Amino acid sequence: MEQQRQTVLAAVEDAARDAFVELCQEPEIADYVAGLDAAALHHLQQAQHLHFARLLTEEDPHVRDSHSCDLGKVHQRLDLPADWLVLASGLFSAHLRRTLMPLIQVMPEWEQRIIRRLANDLVLQLRTMRRLEAEEEQIIERIDLLLLSEPDEQQLLQRMLKKIVLIPGIDGAWIGKPMDGKLQPIAIAGERMASYLEQVDIRIDAGPMAQGPMGRAWRSGQPVAIADLQSDPLFRPWQETLQSTGGWRSSMACPIQIAGAQQALFGTYSCIPRYFSSPYRRRRLMQLARMLGIALEKQDQRERLERSNRLYQIFLSEGDILMRSRSPQAILRRTCHRLVENGLFRTAFVVQPDASGHFVPISAAGVNSDRLSQARIPVDQRNPPSLLATAWNKRRSQYHNRYRDDPTYQHLEPLFAEFGWESIAIMPIFHRSALWGLLVVASARLDYFEHTLLSALARMAKMLGFGLDELTLKNQIEAEREEQSWRAEHDLLTELPNRAAYLTRLPQAMESDRECLIAVGMMDLDDFKPVNDRYGHAAGDWVLQTIAQRLRAATREGDLVARFGGDEFALLLSELHSMDDLERVLHRVRDAIRSPITLVTGQSVQIGASLGITLYPLDEAPAEILLRHADQALYQAKNDKSRRERFFRLYDGIEEVSLPEIPGPQN
Repeated sequence: MEQQRQTVLAAVEDAARDAFVELCQEPEIADYVAGLDAAALHHLQQAQHLHFARLLTEEDPHVRDSHSCDLGKVHQRLDLPADWLVLASGLFSAHLRRTLMPLIQVMPEWEQRIIRRLANDLVLQLRTMRRLEAEEEQIIERIDLLLLSEPDEQQLLQRMLKKIVLIPGIDGAWIGKPMDGKLQPIAIAGERMASYLEQVDIRIDAGPMAQGPMGRAWRSGQPVAIADLQSDPLFRPWQETLQSTGGWRSSMACPIQIAGAQQALFGTYSCIPRYFSSPYRRRRLMQLARMLGIALEKQDQRERLERSNRLYQIFLSEGDILMRSRSPQAILRRTCHRLVENGLFRTAFVVQPDASGHFVPISAAGVNSDRLSQARIPVDQRNPPSLLATAWNKRRSQYHNRYRDDPTYQHLEPLFAEFGWESIAIMPIFHRSALWGLLVVASARLDYFEHTLLSALARMAKMLGFGLDELTLKNQIEAEREEQSWRAEHDLLTELPNRAAYLTRLPQAMESDRECLIAVGMMDLDDFKPVNDRYGHAAGDWVLQTIAQRLRAATREGDLVARFGGDEFALLLSELHSMDDLERVLHRVRDAIRSPITLVTGQSVQIGASLGITLYPLDEAPAEILLRHADQALYQAKNDKSRRERFFRLYDGIEEVSLPEIPGPQN
């Protein structure tokens, strides 16, 4: 057991390292990793390794679940995208199963252990992240309500900041307006924030005191984030005061525009390094800043956020779809239905080119989806042009928010009118590194698709491809396991069961068929060696294959014909009610063997056979001894070949006259 544990731990270390390297090659993740120093990168890799090791070796499910939830909290505060976690888990699973393949082949339950524990870990992390994000969303919603209902500007800003510092990770916030080259605080929230601002001089004009995030944001008109205030050289003038008051590690400043003009700055602080490095965090704070000046933009942002949240719900459920689905069709069908069932899209479908060079839907859901096959859109993007063809040939995502109004695609206007589409987005699906299909979603609204939605759709298409890869790998492993299982119990030349299969079946027949006789037979082919010597081994193989087919046809359903090797065959004939039943079957066997066999060359050969038989329960020996008795009878049959009347012989320990007539159906 300890050796097995060490094997698993070594495999986890190798798989975690390889998965981490491959994960860091993803463009978005590579950009994130590029911002980390060597120590942080090493810590991140070690943390991933230790997490996976604990996940697979910890036997207490409560400890595992608690650890997964805690890790989900960390990932939410660092704002790691959910698809990164899905990708990391999938890569680790693939590498680990490849590394542990020798163990899995011996102990297949390890594969299920890996799949279940990684899946449960992923679900718990995503669920925790979703819960925390939902809490953050609730805070943002309260701020939004304040912006709509609070008439007093000062009270509005103050109450808004008090809500903002409730967001996990944000420990201080303030809003300042320029006055004589300096920023004058007009609203403050967070412990020690007021004390810090009383002791520092923050300017926006020029000089060392204007090089902090607030001064740079004012001059550039763009948000500025500081990953680590303690190490940033431009923040040196305030570091001593920072240590004695707030102890914050990261900061972000956002311009606030009111009526189209920059009039204030919004600063936030966190005790977590790199907290504001996430694009999502930056967008969130910029959103809060815009709320103060542009009410219409706030309303539009709320609608976009609602769409993103709905798609994110679908994205979270996609992991469950991939884990539960057993075929590509099931994955695509469930995904398309999820995309349309909550009203996010009017139609969702996946297409592939057919042999005639036209796109055909292989899965679809939504309004008029059953009529998509009637739309014959060619893969050739020149005649006539289409966004589908462009996406396929360029192997890149495409979208159009006013497709029907574009004269380039005027020939498709009737189709879009019929289906009620205004905007469309198309995402390529790559399976095993090759372009496999296109995920298409359509909306009845103009200008529906924006960056956030498109990014989420692209991630979903990538996740679909990853799911197809995983499903293919699982199917290959299962097929290989079935093939190995079949080979273990069959003769490869004749495809008959082998000795191992026969010895498994014989005790079962002895146990279940107590009311009738069971014939255990060993048979050798007569005059087979001259065929091999004269016509060659290929001809001999052909004879053996032909005999195997004839024996299967001559015996009854429920009987067993096996090949033990060379020209040696074994018979297991059950449900025999009399000697007549036995002889009828054996006469068919004799005739099948004696019939001439035409070789591939056109020549004809004829062979015979010798058969030894014992009958259970008249011969009450164990299974192995029954075979030995049948073999002894075979030896006698071969010795008597020149003077025997029939090609088979009963074991000497059985008197033929003692066979009773047992009522039963005729064979």
